[in-house]
Amino acid sequence: MSTALAGTDAVPPHVPSSLVWDDDIGRFTMELDDPYVAGARLHEGPEIVWSTHGYRGEQGAWMMVGFEAMREAFADFERFSSAESAGTQGLLGVEWKQLPIECDPPEQKMYRKFLNPLLSPVAVNRLTDVVERTCAGLIDRFAARGSCEFITEFGQLFPSYMFLEIMGMPKDQVEQFLDWERETLWTDDVAVRLAGARKIRDYLEELIGERRKNPGDDLISTIVQARFEGR
Repeated sequence: MSTALAGTDAVPPHVPSSLVWDDDIGRFTMELDDPYVAGARLHEGPEIVWSTHGYRGEQGAWMMVGFEAMREAFADFERFSSAESAGTQGLLGVEWKQLPIECDPPEQKMYRKFLNPLLSPVAVNRLTDVVERTCAGLIDRFAARGSCEFITEFGQLFPSYMFLEIMGMPKDQVEQFLDWERETLWTDDVAVRLAGARKIRDYLEELIGERRKNPGDDLISTIVQARFEGR
Protein backbone atom coordinates (compact mmCIF):
# COMPACT_ATOMS: atom_id res chain seq x y z
CA MET A 1 0.00 0.00 0.00
CA SER A 2 1.30 3.44 -0.90
CA THR A 3 1.98 5.88 1.92
CA ALA A 4 1.94 8.94 -0.37
CA LEU A 5 -1.71 9.70 0.21
CA ALA A 6 -3.90 12.69 -0.57
CA GLY A 7 -6.41 11.87 2.14
CA THR A 8 -4.11 11.12 5.06
CA ASP A 9 -5.49 14.05 7.07
CA ALA A 10 -8.72 12.03 7.42
CA VAL A 11 -6.96 8.89 8.65
CA PRO A 12 -7.38 8.18 12.39
CA PRO A 13 -4.07 8.31 14.28
CA HIS A 14 -4.24 4.64 15.29
CA VAL A 15 -4.26 3.43 11.65
CA PRO A 16 -0.76 2.45 10.40
CA SER A 17 0.19 4.19 7.16
CA SER A 18 1.00 0.80 5.63
CA LEU A 19 -2.71 -0.12 5.83
CA VAL A 20 -4.08 3.09 4.32
CA TRP A 21 -5.65 2.80 0.87
CA ASP A 22 -6.44 6.19 -0.64
CA ASP A 23 -9.19 5.26 -3.04
CA ASP A 24 -12.94 4.70 -3.39
CA ILE A 25 -13.91 1.05 -3.90
CA GLY A 26 -16.96 2.05 -5.96
CA ARG A 27 -14.89 4.02 -8.49
CA PHE A 28 -11.89 1.71 -8.28
CA THR A 29 -13.73 -1.36 -9.55
CA MET A 30 -15.21 0.60 -12.47
CA GLU A 31 -11.88 1.87 -13.80
CA LEU A 32 -11.49 -1.05 -16.22
CA ASP A 33 -13.88 -3.04 -18.40
CA ASP A 34 -13.57 -5.98 -16.00
CA PRO A 35 -14.00 -5.00 -12.31
CA TYR A 36 -12.42 -8.27 -11.20
CA VAL A 37 -9.11 -7.24 -12.77
CA ALA A 38 -9.06 -4.03 -10.73
CA GLY A 39 -10.32 -5.74 -7.59
CA ALA A 40 -7.66 -8.42 -7.79
CA ARG A 41 -4.96 -5.77 -7.35
CA LEU A 42 -6.12 -5.27 -3.78
CA HIS A 43 -5.05 -8.84 -3.01
CA GLU A 44 -1.44 -7.80 -3.51
CA GLY A 45 -1.53 -5.90 -0.20
CA PRO A 46 -2.69 -6.53 3.39
CA GLU A 47 -5.82 -8.56 4.22
CA ILE A 48 -7.39 -5.50 5.85
CA VAL A 49 -7.01 -1.88 4.69
CA TRP A 50 -8.32 1.53 5.74
CA SER A 51 -10.16 3.03 2.77
CA THR A 52 -9.96 6.82 3.07
CA HIS A 53 -13.02 7.37 0.88
CA GLY A 54 -15.12 4.44 2.02
CA TYR A 55 -17.75 3.56 -0.56
CA ARG A 56 -18.91 6.17 -3.12
CA GLY A 57 -16.85 8.84 -1.38
CA GLU A 58 -18.38 8.40 2.06
CA GLN A 59 -16.37 8.52 5.31
CA GLY A 60 -13.33 6.32 5.69
CA ALA A 61 -13.69 2.79 6.99
CA TRP A 62 -11.92 -0.52 7.40
CA MET A 63 -12.30 -2.86 4.46
CA MET A 64 -11.65 -6.60 4.44
CA VAL A 65 -9.71 -7.63 1.34
CA GLY A 66 -8.44 -11.16 2.03
CA PHE A 67 -10.62 -14.27 2.16
CA GLU A 68 -9.64 -15.31 5.69
CA ALA A 69 -10.38 -11.84 7.07
CA MET A 70 -13.77 -11.82 5.34
CA ARG A 71 -14.66 -15.28 6.61
CA GLU A 72 -13.75 -14.34 10.17
CA ALA A 73 -15.85 -11.16 10.01
CA PHE A 74 -18.90 -12.88 8.51
CA ALA A 75 -18.79 -15.57 11.19
CA ASP A 76 -18.46 -13.09 14.09
CA PHE A 77 -21.82 -11.32 14.23
CA GLU A 78 -21.19 -9.99 17.73
CA ARG A 79 -18.31 -7.77 16.54
CA PHE A 80 -19.42 -7.39 12.91
CA SER A 81 -23.18 -7.01 13.05
CA SER A 82 -25.28 -7.09 9.88
CA ALA A 83 -28.10 -5.06 11.47
CA GLU A 84 -29.07 -2.09 9.30
CA SER A 85 -25.93 -2.60 7.23
CA ALA A 86 -27.40 -1.92 3.78
CA GLY A 87 -28.40 1.71 4.42
CA THR A 88 -31.83 1.21 2.88
CA GLN A 89 -33.77 2.97 5.61
CA GLY A 90 -31.82 6.20 5.31
CA LEU A 91 -31.89 6.16 1.52
CA LEU A 92 -35.61 5.43 1.20
CA GLY A 93 -36.89 7.19 4.29
CA VAL A 94 -38.76 4.08 5.45
CA GLU A 95 -38.44 1.71 8.39
CA TRP A 96 -37.66 -1.28 6.18
CA LYS A 97 -34.95 -3.81 6.83
CA GLN A 98 -33.55 -6.05 4.10
CA LEU A 99 -34.30 -9.38 5.71
CA PRO A 100 -32.61 -11.72 6.33
CA ILE A 101 -29.34 -9.96 5.41
CA GLU A 102 -29.86 -7.04 7.82
CA CYS A 103 -30.23 -9.03 11.02
CA ASP A 104 -28.13 -11.31 13.20
CA PRO A 105 -28.71 -14.70 14.85
CA PRO A 106 -30.97 -15.85 16.38
CA GLU A 107 -33.42 -13.59 14.51
CA GLN A 108 -31.83 -14.43 11.17
CA LYS A 109 -32.44 -18.16 11.65
CA MET A 110 -36.19 -17.55 11.88
CA TYR A 111 -36.26 -15.91 8.46
CA ARG A 112 -33.85 -18.40 6.91
CA LYS A 113 -36.06 -21.26 8.10
CA PHE A 114 -38.95 -19.69 6.20
CA LEU A 115 -36.95 -18.92 3.03
CA ASN A 116 -34.92 -22.13 2.71
CA PRO A 117 -37.77 -24.30 1.33
CA LEU A 118 -38.56 -21.60 -1.25
CA LEU A 119 -34.96 -21.70 -2.51
CA SER A 120 -34.31 -25.44 -2.21
CA PRO A 121 -33.19 -27.57 -5.19
CA VAL A 122 -36.70 -29.05 -5.42
CA ALA A 123 -38.29 -25.59 -5.60
CA VAL A 124 -35.74 -24.34 -8.13
CA ASN A 125 -36.15 -27.43 -10.32
CA ARG A 126 -39.83 -26.60 -10.68
CA LEU A 127 -38.74 -23.54 -12.64
CA THR A 128 -37.06 -25.57 -15.39
CA ASP A 129 -39.88 -25.07 -17.89
CA VAL A 130 -40.01 -21.33 -17.18
CA VAL A 131 -36.23 -21.03 -17.58
CA GLU A 132 -36.27 -22.86 -20.91
CA ARG A 133 -39.28 -20.92 -22.21
CA THR A 134 -37.79 -17.56 -21.20
CA CYS A 135 -34.42 -18.42 -22.70
CA ALA A 136 -35.95 -19.62 -25.98
CA GLY A 137 -38.18 -16.55 -26.22
CA LEU A 138 -35.23 -14.18 -25.95
CA ILE A 139 -33.16 -16.12 -28.48
CA ASP A 140 -36.08 -16.11 -30.92
CA ARG A 141 -35.87 -12.31 -31.03
CA PHE A 142 -32.47 -12.34 -32.73
CA ALA A 143 -32.08 -15.91 -34.06
CA ALA A 144 -32.88 -14.86 -37.63
CA ARG A 145 -30.03 -12.32 -37.54
CA GLY A 146 -27.53 -14.97 -36.50
CA SER A 147 -25.96 -12.68 -33.90
CA CYS A 148 -26.84 -10.40 -31.01
CA GLU A 149 -25.51 -7.79 -28.62
CA PHE A 150 -25.31 -10.27 -25.75
CA ILE A 151 -25.50 -7.93 -22.74
CA THR A 152 -28.48 -5.81 -23.80
CA GLU A 153 -30.39 -8.45 -25.78
CA PHE A 154 -29.89 -11.43 -23.48
CA GLY A 155 -27.55 -10.99 -20.49
CA GLN A 156 -29.58 -8.21 -18.85
CA LEU A 157 -33.01 -9.46 -19.78
CA PHE A 158 -32.79 -13.17 -18.94
CA PRO A 159 -32.14 -12.85 -15.18
CA SER A 160 -34.51 -9.88 -15.03
CA TYR A 161 -37.34 -11.85 -16.63
CA MET A 162 -36.71 -14.79 -14.30
CA PHE A 163 -36.80 -12.52 -11.25
CA LEU A 164 -40.04 -10.91 -12.42
CA GLU A 165 -41.55 -14.34 -13.09
CA ILE A 166 -40.76 -15.57 -9.58
CA MET A 167 -41.99 -12.36 -7.97
CA GLY A 168 -45.13 -12.18 -10.09
CA MET A 169 -44.20 -8.76 -11.49
CA PRO A 170 -45.04 -7.54 -15.03
CA LYS A 171 -42.36 -8.37 -17.61
CA ASP A 172 -43.59 -5.61 -19.91
CA GLN A 173 -42.22 -3.09 -17.39
CA VAL A 174 -38.70 -4.54 -17.41
CA GLU A 175 -37.17 -1.46 -19.06
CA GLN A 176 -38.68 0.76 -16.37
CA PHE A 177 -37.26 -1.50 -13.65
CA LEU A 178 -33.82 -1.47 -15.30
CA ASP A 179 -33.92 2.33 -15.51
CA TRP A 180 -34.59 2.49 -11.76
CA GLU A 181 -31.72 0.08 -11.17
CA ARG A 182 -29.33 2.26 -13.16
CA GLU A 183 -30.46 5.39 -11.33
CA THR A 184 -30.02 3.76 -7.92
CA LEU A 185 -26.84 1.71 -8.39
CA TRP A 186 -24.83 3.07 -11.30
CA THR A 187 -24.33 6.74 -10.58
CA ASP A 188 -22.37 8.82 -8.09
CA ASP A 189 -25.02 11.57 -8.14
CA VAL A 190 -26.71 11.29 -4.74
CA ALA A 191 -29.84 13.14 -5.91
CA VAL A 192 -30.31 10.73 -8.82
CA ARG A 193 -29.73 7.70 -6.58
CA LEU A 194 -32.23 9.01 -4.04
CA ALA A 195 -34.87 9.72 -6.68
CA GLY A 196 -34.44 6.25 -8.20
CA ALA A 197 -34.62 4.53 -4.82
CA ARG A 198 -37.81 6.34 -3.92
CA LYS A 199 -39.45 5.37 -7.20
CA ILE A 200 -38.71 1.75 -6.28
CA ARG A 201 -40.08 2.33 -2.78
CA ASP A 202 -43.34 3.81 -4.08
CA TYR A 203 -43.79 0.96 -6.54
CA LEU A 204 -43.14 -1.71 -3.91
CA GLU A 205 -45.46 -0.13 -1.35
CA GLU A 206 -48.31 -0.22 -3.86
CA LEU A 207 -47.46 -3.75 -5.01
CA ILE A 208 -47.18 -5.13 -1.47
CA GLY A 209 -50.50 -3.54 -0.51
CA GLU A 210 -52.16 -5.18 -3.50
CA ARG A 211 -50.67 -8.63 -2.74
CA ARG A 212 -51.85 -8.42 0.85
CA LYS A 213 -55.40 -7.89 -0.39
CA ASN A 214 -55.24 -10.25 -3.37
CA PRO A 215 -52.44 -12.81 -2.91
CA GLY A 216 -51.33 -15.05 -5.75
CA ASP A 217 -48.89 -17.94 -6.03
CA ASP A 218 -45.84 -15.70 -6.45
CA LEU A 219 -42.98 -15.17 -4.00
CA ILE A 220 -44.06 -11.66 -2.97
CA SER A 221 -47.50 -12.95 -1.99
CA THR A 222 -45.95 -15.81 -0.02
CA ILE A 223 -43.66 -13.43 1.88
CA VAL A 224 -46.24 -10.74 2.69
CA GLN A 225 -48.74 -13.36 3.89
CA ALA A 226 -46.17 -15.01 6.18
CA ARG A 227 -46.31 -14.66 9.96
CA PHE A 228 -43.33 -14.69 12.31
CA GLU A 229 -43.87 -15.04 16.04
CA GLY A 230 -47.35 -13.58 15.78
CA ARG A 231 -46.33 -10.75 13.44
